[in-house]
Formats: sequence, C-alpha cells, structure tokens
Amino acid sequence: MTGPAVRAPSAATSPTSGRGQTGALLMVFAAALALRLGALWFFAPPELNYNYRLARSLVTAHAFAFGTEPTSFIEPLYPAFLAFGMLLFGSDRLVLLLQAIGSASGAPALFLLGSRLTGMRSAGAWASILYAADPYFVRQAHSFIEVPFAVPLLLWTLERLAATRRTYQAVAAGALCGLVVLTRSALLPALIGLFIVLFLQRGRLALVAAATAVLVILPWTWRSLVYSGSPLPTRTGENLFVSTSPYAIGVVPRYDADLLIQFATAHQDAGLAVDSGARKESATDRLLVRRAVAFVLAHPFQALLLKLQNAAWIFVPVILPRNAKSPDTHAELVNGRVELTGLVWRPVGWELTHALFRTLVLVGAGIGFRHRRGLDDRWLLAVLAAEFTVYTLFFPTTRLLAPFNAMLMVYAGYGLAHHTPRQDSKIAAAQCL
Repeated sequence: MTGPAVRAPSAATSPTSGRGQTGALLMVFAAALALRLGALWFFAPPELNYNYRLARSLVTAHAFAFGTEPTSFIEPLYPAFLAFGMLLFGSDRLVLLLQAIGSASGAPALFLLGSRLTGMRSAGAWASILYAADPYFVRQAHSFIEVPFAVPLLLWTLERLAATRRTYQAVAAGALCGLVVLTRSALLPALIGLFIVLFLQRGRLALVAAATAVLVILPWTWRSLVYSGSPLPTRTGENLFVSTSPYAIGVVPRYDADLLIQFATAHQDAGLAVDSGARKESATDRLLVRRAVAFVLAHPFQALLLKLQNAAWIFVPVILPRNAKSPDTHAELVNGRVELTGLVWRPVGWELTHALFRTLVLVGAGIGFRHRRGLDDRWLLAVLAAEFTVYTLFFPTTRLLAPFNAMLMVYAGYGLAHHTPRQDSKIAAAQCL
C-alpha cells in the first residue's frame, strides 16, 4: 500500500529559501570570516612555498614555471588566484585577506547544501557552524596552500549540481566542476561520481554539465600534453611511489611523505640517466608509477598492509602527518629501512584542539549516518567513496582529506539537528531536489 501523496514544498517552506535565509547566510559567513581574520592577525607570515613561487612567476615572467623551466607538476588555478591577488593588491597580507574571504564563503555554501540534502535548515546551520569553527580550516586560510580555495569551490559546485534543473544551471555547475579539477585533480574521481548521480536523476543535464567541464579543463590539458606529454599533473608517480614502496613502511601515513622524495629522486636519476628536455617530468612520472607497480607485484602482502593502514588512519582524529615540517627532520636508510631523525612536534594545544573538534565531527557524522533515512546523501556518498579510495591508494593527510571532512560535516549537522530543538519542519530531501 502506498502512502498519501505529499505536496512538493513551496518556496515558503523549502529549507533553501525563505525570509530568514539571507540573514542566516550572512551570519555564518561573518562568523567564519571573523575567525579567519583572527588567524591572519595572530599567526606569523606563512611559508613562501611552491604555490607562491608559481604565482610570482605568473606575475613577473608571465609563465607557469619554476625558474625558467615550465611545469605541469601543479594544477594552475590556485597559483593563478594568488597571482591575481598580487596584481590587484601588491601585498601578500591583502592576498591572504582575499583568501580568507573565499574560505569563509564555504560556510554559506555548506548551509545551503546541508539544508537542501537533509530538508532541514537546522542541519544546514549546524554543518555551516562546524565549517566556520573548524580549527584546521581556520588555520589554513592563512597559508599558501589550496585548501581554503579548493574546499569552498567544491562545496559551491556540489550545491549547484544538486540544485540543477535547467540547462543554464547545468552549464554553470559544469564550469565550476572544471575549476575544481584545475585546482585539485585528485577530485576528478569525486566529480565523475557526482556526474553519475546527476545523470541518474536528470539525464541530459549531466551530459551538458560534463561537456562544459571538459571545455573548461581542455586548454590546460592541451598545454600539459604539448609540454609534458601527460594530461594530468606530473606528480602522480611521485605520490604513488612514496606511498607504495619499501620506503613507506613505518613512515606513511603517520609522518611526512615529503621526507621520502629523496628516494624517489634517486630512482629517477638512476632510471632516466639519458632522458632530458621538455618531457622529463612526464618520463619521471611514468618511471615512478612503474616502480610502485613493481613493488606491489613483488610484495603484495606488504602493499596491502600499507593501504589498509591508510584506510584506518582516515578516521583517526589527529593531524596527519603527525610531525611538523622542519629542516632538522631527515630520513635515512638503516639496514634497508627508513629511520626518521629530528622529528618536530606541533604545540600540544593545537593538536588537542584539532583532535577534539574532529572527534565531534566524526561522532556527529556517525549519528547522522545512522538516521540517514531522511537524507538524500547520494551526492555526499559519491564524494566520500571517491576520496576514500584515492587516499587509501595514495596516502591520507589532513590537508588532502579536507573535502572528505567537509562532507562529514553535513552528516554531523544532520546528527546534531536530531538532538537539538528546532523550529523548521522536516522536509524530505527528495522533494527538496
């Protein structure tokens, strides 16, 4: 027997519309921005890393290059964002202010996304509060890494995909998908999953969105193919090798995988003694992939154990890697095993704050997942499954798991909304979509 027909929610009852929504969005944005501005004032100037160097190259030499050598090693959009800020303001401090604003925009995006998928405004509000207050997201808004840029971009992309009902909306969502890939190519599997969800729900619109994304990505892909012979960033092999080799045993994912790059470089020097020129990055990438595959074939049990450890660490509520970066930390081979010396640890207060907060998110997400009957979480599961697979295959770090954690916040918001008083009525997520 079927139940009574339920009328689709009107604009007045939809959790993503109404008189109070604009004010709520402004409030969560203001809270997120205030915390990020506090970090900008409190913390010392960030490290001028490879993203910063590429941005300076774009500004001064009008080339995406390390020095005089063009590169396809890093996705282009975040360094281009930094270069835009440098040209606009001429001040690193103001560039970080612009970045803080962009990072804070993830809070209203998560409010809208959580409200849409759960059918509960209170769930969206809780999710956005978690995002605004996340100590890692707050801290990294003051660093020259892609997290404060990529995560809000992904959240807005997912929210727009879930809201897509017209061709022009599919074009806009597809363009955002292309920008996500140009920011972090490791999110491509998640986006493919999202296109599949959209296709199952709205057929033709998914094809429009996917075609638009391809058009956005195509210029950079063509440039990479011409330069390096690879359509993707040429660091895949390096990341796979440092996480799938004898050197990873006892190190990854607990400690900084960058400490193992010297061993990847040694294999590169040995395997590419006669290779040089514009395609060396791609040749190095393919060589290190072959080395990783050879390790798996020769030592399948050890390789499997490494990947199982990766999967387990994804749900441990501590900062990964466990050690802070330091010039005093070194990796050395001793009797065929890597030993780390000079490890430097972060302040205990910072570690404890992060661990307690992520425990709250994990517990809340568990509660929300338990009550997921009223939640249209196909979109969330597509991202979570893809991210889980990618970082089990490679390695999880808190930085790389940032999109994964943002998805968990929707479940946590749903869980918290079930255990707090609320005034909004529950509307089935399928109706909201």
